[in-house]
Amino acid sequence: MALTDSADWGDVTPLVEDADASSDGDVSAEVHQAPVVVTGLKVTPQSTLAIQLEQGTSQTLGLGAALVYSDGVEVPVAADEIIWTFSDSTIATTDEDNVPMATGLAGGQVLIVAIHAGLHAQCSVTVQLLIPDPVIVDGMSAEEVSLFDSGIAQDDPGAPSMVYPLAGSVIPRGMKPPVFQWQAGLSKYFKLVLVGAQGFSITVYTMASSFAPTPDQWGALAGLAGSAVSATLVGASSLEEGGPRLGSSPLQIEVANADLSGSVYYWEVQTGSIVRLDSNPFAPTAEPVFEDAAPGSGGQGVCRGCHTLSQDGSRLAYVFESKGAGDLGVSWAQNPQPEILAAGSGALATTASFGPDATRLAIASDARLWLADVTPGIADGYEELQEIFVVPSEDGRVMSPAWSPDGSALIYSYAPSVTGDQSDLILRFLNEESGLFGAPQTLLSGSDFPGRGHLIYPTWSPDSQVIVTKATENIMGKAPFPLLMLDASGDATVELLKGSPPEFAHGQPSFSPFMEGGYYWLVFYSNRPYGTIKTGAEKQLWVMAIDQDAGLETDPSHAPFWLPGQDVTAVNLSGYWAKPVCAHEGEICLTDEDCCISHACSLDPELGVAFCEDIGCTVPGQYCDAKSENCCEGYSCQQSLAGGFSCQPDPDGTD
Repeated sequence: MALTDSADWGDVTPLVEDADASSDGDVSAEVHQAPVVVTGLKVTPQSTLAIQLEQGTSQTLGLGAALVYSDGVEVPVAADEIIWTFSDSTIATTDEDNVPMATGLAGGQVLIVAIHAGLHAQCSVTVQLLIPDPVIVDGMSAEEVSLFDSGIAQDDPGAPSMVYPLAGSVIPRGMKPPVFQWQAGLSKYFKLVLVGAQGFSITVYTMASSFAPTPDQWGALAGLAGSAVSATLVGASSLEEGGPRLGSSPLQIEVANADLSGSVYYWEVQTGSIVRLDSNPFAPTAEPVFEDAAPGSGGQGVCRGCHTLSQDGSRLAYVFESKGAGDLGVSWAQNPQPEILAAGSGALATTASFGPDATRLAIASDARLWLADVTPGIADGYEELQEIFVVPSEDGRVMSPAWSPDGSALIYSYAPSVTGDQSDLILRFLNEESGLFGAPQTLLSGSDFPGRGHLIYPTWSPDSQVIVTKATENIMGKAPFPLLMLDASGDATVELLKGSPPEFAHGQPSFSPFMEGGYYWLVFYSNRPYGTIKTGAEKQLWVMAIDQDAGLETDPSHAPFWLPGQDVTAVNLSGYWAKPVCAHEGEICLTDEDCCISHACSLDPELGVAFCEDIGCTVPGQYCDAKSENCCEGYSCQQSLAGGFSCQPDPDGTD
């Protein structure tokens, strides 16, 4: 018999902890029950939803809201007492009964927020439009289409060939759709057939040598959870009835269930500018971060280079006007001026890496490696905390520090001599009590890679499990070698040949903060051509997917994709990816997702406006107590590389 309430106990009185019991067996206790109060609001029946519907057909989403009480009871809120807001009203809005609905006008992801009695809750909805299989005719008449289809397919060395996307590449469904590009060969007329999720297909008849799907067409190819997409291209040099049609081998790519939203900060060589590229899925834009001009330069901007980005995406560090060690600068990434640390600081740097909370920097300045406090508002803009390492020889170099996202370790490249044949990756662990770095140990020796023994530009994966670096011929690293991946212990390495083949030059790898779709996402420069659009050897930013759980026994990389939004005539290096811009303490917000980590969106009932406020959780990379975990949402208390504990990405929420 299940005992579910006090009535089931009959004449037996349950014992109450700490009750006073007399010697004659009398038991008395006063039981105090806490009052039942409202603890929050939730969207019902669920906080995430994915639907498919025919284009042009609206559909209610079945969403409501309920008050949640401290005893676990949920009480529905009347529809007319809920205020609904939508991040994109072209995807979803309310109907005449104030019930959320998908409009059928656009597909994509929309954040829906319910507001009632000063409380708010949110629901993320993904809408995929089911559109008819389109047949697109561009520059050809109906008669020419009919003649094309009357032809006979045959293999021919003069057949057109697909050159982008790259075969085997993995592309996120949430980014701008790729432009399918091909070499014409001997053909003048083309038929391209794309087939994706659930057999959805796009057929294109054209005289052009490229085709760009619309976002809705791309979404239909990808499906709700990603899909393989095949591209079959057939060409014809003329359109006589029954004539030859020149076929090429089908191309297959993978569309991953990933968004990779946010911004990429990179260096544009020609202008000496740090540029921010916002990865909007419709029209990514790239703009200089700083607008100031150097004195006497005729309007040319102040040169800032060798930049790095804090792990939360909030701050930039860089070097002013120097090809070697120069003055360190620090700024907010979104509102960079006035700078936190401006020109003339006297803090010499060549490269740097932020700690997880963005208040400390590990700084390399060729001859030494040092640790600084760069908390905004600190006297003189910075305070030196530790001289980590001093290079013992005049021609030695210490370079490219990288602080692990779990906060416990620092790796950097050390060359005993710039004219020598070796740079090693050195590892130091952080002492949790002192906050300083300990003794060095060689993580990976350049001597293991004859002829390419300089290990440069290491970068950590967001879960601190693996590192990518480049093994090359000298500290400049311009030779065409593949990137190299190793585990955090340095015991296993593998070349990323599929993502960075040796016939092209690749370098300056940087992991994005995303683990989505089962992949890590790595941004790096490459001089490979971008289809037929960029055929020269200019270095630009590319992104490769790396299997998250594949191990290092075989190459876990995939062919890369070109980062949309770049100026194809520019030379772009040093890409660092940030999550979407977040609101800080006291800034206006609409949902919790608008606020920076460790903050939540709280409605001020008097003002009728919501502001971000600190909720006191432990931020990523900071020490945590495994027994009383208080990590921010999406993170959990896990063992760090140094053996302690820190808040790290939740392995159950990475894809």
